[in-house]
Parts: sequence; C-alpha cells; structure tokens
Amino acid sequence: MITTIESKIDYSLEYIRQQSSSDFIGLGVIDREQRNLYWSYVKGSVSARTLLIVQKLTGGLTGAAIRAGRPMKSSFICSDADRFRQGEPVMLTEKLDSALSLPVYNSNEITAILLLGRRNQMIYSSAEQGDAVDYASQLGELLVMELPNRLQ
Repeated sequence: MITTIESKIDYSLEYIRQQSSSDFIGLGVIDREQRNLYWSYVKGSVSARTLLIVQKLTGGLTGAAIRAGRPMKSSFICSDADRFRQGEPVMLTEKLDSALSLPVYNSNEITAILLLGRRNQMIYSSAEQGDAVDYASQLGELLVMELPNRLQ
C-alpha cells in the first residue's frame, strides 16, 4: 500500500512514464512568489543536476505551456543548440530529443508542469498528447487532495 504523498507521486510518475513510452518525466512545481519553476520529482533521469534546475516561468517549452494554459510539444527533433535556444534546461540536461509539456491545474490555476521526454527520434503523437492530458489531470487531482496547503 502506498502511504506517503512522495511515494504516491513517484508511483504516478513512473506509471505515466511507462504508459506514455517516455524515457523521462518530471514534475515542476510553480512558486508564484519567486516566479520560478522548481523540478521537484523526476523519473528516468540521467543527471543529478535536474533536481537543482530552477527556471523562469516564461522560458522554454514549459513556459509556453504555462502561458498558453495547454500542452505544448516540440514539433521537431532538437539538437543541443535548439534546446539551448529554446531555454529549456531540462531538455538539455536530460539529453531529450522530443518533449511534451503539460500544465497541471489546481482548480483553475496552473500549479505545476508535467514534462515528458524521449531520447529518441519519436515525436509525441496527438493521441499520446491526449492520453498525457488525462494523466496530468489525474496527477492534479492527487496533488489537490494531498498537498492543498503546499500548492497555494
């Protein structure tokens, strides 16, 4: 039986990673006061530096998902120079070729970002994006139930 919030999140992230055929998944929590995104949970990581990354809410694929309030995906396979120009440090650190960034909502506010990534030439399809939206919604419900004070 899964008992702690951390173990529930870890279990959920690993499940989503496997179901989406992703090599990497990360949950970035938004700090509205500092206007930063902190990568709090990752699965499939190849770099210990990923959990140390703090990024602005406006940068990269994750910033685009926050601004648009909807999923954003890389539409082409990215080189290191592309990842650097896009301002997406996790993609660079984790050596991801394609990624999908999804807002996670608490009520009507985006409180976190779910980043799925692959280290191969497979871009996320529309069907995979639809499934990932469902996963992000379920994860949002878990976070609302388990972390109501932490996310505000």
